[in-house]
Amino acid sequence: FSHLTMPALLSKNPESFTPSKSDVSFVCNVIGVYNLPPPPSPTPSLPLITVTVNESTLSTTSPKSKHPVNLSYRYDSTLTFPLNSTNSNSTATFKVVQSGVELSSYTLNLSSITLSHKNNPEPFQKTLTLHTQTPTNLPPTLRCTLTLTSSYRREVKLLTSTAKGYFNLVDSVSDAVTPSVRAVKSKVVTKYALIPLLPFLVTSACLAPFIAGVGIIGLPLFLPLAALCFLVTLCVSCVTGVFWFSREEGRGRVSRLIGGSFKSLEGTKVYQQVVYDFGDRPSAVVMCKTFLPVDAGSRLLLSLLIDFVGSCSYLLPGAGEAFDVFWAPMQTLMLVSMYGDGNKSIKYVSMAEELLPFTDVLPTACLGWMKEHGMEVRD
Repeated sequence: FSHLTMPALLSKNPESFTPSKSDVSFVCNVIGVYNLPPPPSPTPSLPLITVTVNESTLSTTSPKSKHPVNLSYRYDSTLTFPLNSTNSNSTATFKVVQSGVELSSYTLNLSSITLSHKNNPEPFQKTLTLHTQTPTNLPPTLRCTLTLTSSYRREVKLLTSTAKGYFNLVDSVSDAVTPSVRAVKSKVVTKYALIPLLPFLVTSACLAPFIAGVGIIGLPLFLPLAALCFLVTLCVSCVTGVFWFSREEGRGRVSRLIGGSFKSLEGTKVYQQVVYDFGDRPSAVVMCKTFLPVDAGSRLLLSLLIDFVGSCSYLLPGAGEAFDVFWAPMQTLMLVSMYGDGNKSIKYVSMAEELLPFTDVLPTACLGWMKEHGMEVRD
């Protein structure tokens, strides 16, 4: 739909987007209505709940039961609304109608409902306070469960299927290799392994000052070699770490570690625009704004880090300038996301500073921070 925003991003300026053809569905399961006002006629008919979404109206069946004292009724009706690119609004209007007379109503913005996958819907219960007061001063309320579902985007489907295949492969390799590794480990990791290791440790301890001195004297010569060794070690460590965390045990640890943060991410507008097949995909700037800080202190620390990384190209003459080609768009994206609203020219300054030779010393990120938050800090 045309103005769908997700709950965690209902801020001062929520953004809307134009939808693409999709299969979004809104499902409302009416549980009950409580504390209704007096009926309009002496012999009223039973009240019905009507729900209108995008000019489409559905009504519940008659209530299953009535409270013996107050005017409260229990229902068990499920109303389903298929939504597509022809929808023009994002609200649902709930009305209680009795004997043809509207007793009370409520309009709900569907942006307050978090999307879930159509094969694994996640309904949540909501109590709506209707727009009518009763003589007992108890507002009439409507209890229902609401679900907004869609399917994954094509690339997300491909990614999830690829990830499942990769994890199945890792589990197969791990199951085949683990017994052999444990057998070797039980034989090698013993007190006898210290016998050949002890001379090496003693020699390393004695030669450490000499090696450190040679390294300091020949730093300009050894720095590229040290950087290459560091990169190779880093790559090997990353591959090993990725394989370990891809195992079933590793996946469980990662899930426990980031489960809470991921649950919060699921409720954001950007996540749902990226994952679910509705609306236009968010721009890189919108995605970046979701993760970058908004307060002045955190932005200052990040700006210092950005300028530090940009200036590191001087450590490797020649190769550092090649690094600037890859770093320039990333730096510009982050600066535009943080400071682009009030400083339209920062994207040009950032690209020029990184791409032109001998300009990396300019603290572009900190200058952007000063322009954005300088008056705030002074005041």
